[in-house]
Amino acid sequence: MQSIFLLISLILCFQGIYVNGLNILVHSPAGGRSHMNFMGSLADLLVDAGHTVHIFMPEMIPGMQANGTNKAQKIIRQPPTFFESPLTKLGLFTDPFSDEDTSIFAPGQFSIILNGSLLFCQDFITNERLLSELRSVSYDVAITEAYDYCPVGLFHMLDIRTTVLVSAVPMTDFLADVFGLPTPLAYTSSKLFHHI
Repeated sequence: MQSIFLLISLILCFQGIYVNGLNILVHSPAGGRSHMNFMGSLADLLVDAGHTVHIFMPEMIPGMQANGTNKAQKIIRQPPTFFESPLTKLGLFTDPFSDEDTSIFAPGQFSIILNGSLLFCQDFITNERLLSELRSVSYDVAITEAYDYCPVGLFHMLDIRTTVLVSAVPMTDFLADVFGLPTPLAYTSSKLFHHI
């Protein structure tokens, strides 16, 4: 009798989880279409599974209208509030046919990206209107690509207990090092090796 009561209790508990779904915040910067499409497809899959998905989309590159999703219930686009995005100064945009290395991994280009990441991070964590809007929903899970640490800190500020890091590209050596994973050089990519 006791085991039947326990079984019924467990079924009712799990039914509540599946019926209600989760509130999920997806951090997807408007910076590269392939990454936006990756995060948008992930959001669409989660919506199809019955979850409520909101996308937080910092406008790293102004004017990029795509969002990568057809099904997310809400998209929160966030332009910079106190600065112009430094990413517009990348060689890819200013002089794409230059003889110089305009790869985002070239030292000058990479410093523009790092500076942009710092400015956007400062903008998010000090923007009370944005924080208030994001706090108005009690998110159960937050998902971000592992570009930098700012989104994880932002999720902590929003008191989102579960964070999922995803990657649209192969695991790099420096990212594996952050997580304490082994990095056999035979098959671990090192995009930044020549620039460090």
